[in-house]
Amino acid sequence: MLGDERWVPATDPASNARMLSETLLNPEGPGQQARFHPVPTQLETPQASVLAYEQYVRQLCPGDPPCFDVMLLGLGDDGHTASLFPGTAATRERDRAVTIGAGKGLERISLTAPVLSAARQVIFLVSGSAKREALRRLLDAAESPDRTPAKLVQPRSPVLVLADAEAADGL
Repeated sequence: MLGDERWVPATDPASNARMLSETLLNPEGPGQQARFHPVPTQLETPQASVLAYEQYVRQLCPGDPPCFDVMLLGLGDDGHTASLFPGTAATRERDRAVTIGAGKGLERISLTAPVLSAARQVIFLVSGSAKREALRRLLDAAESPDRTPAKLVQPRSPVLVLADAEAADGL
């Protein structure tokens, strides 16, 4: 399952589903046996996609909020994760498992902070010097989640951060 997806067709170059299908999930790739459940962006509206994806998430992951075993997240250079961008309504959603996010000019379908936080293990993958400042803010206990929405992810177990040398330089 995806933590978020841009509201584009699955064949669009900006689609996370397309990227996964061409890399990890291709017939010769490491995930060839994986079961993949993409966000249904083929539906008529983002709202319809949210409702369908939420129903599917709740079916696969019981609990309130739904609980995944592992949540693998990226970190944007602006401090966003999934499609929880600074200053957007998606960061304030607490009652739903899935919401509409908006960022970088596209509507997006995203799991909410309570669902991301409910995972048994949360892992952030951070790569590149452009993410260094966002990583510093993520690790700063005094940093506001308003400016760095990735800080909204607050699981019970310790968060694992895997950062390359460029992202972690000077931390």
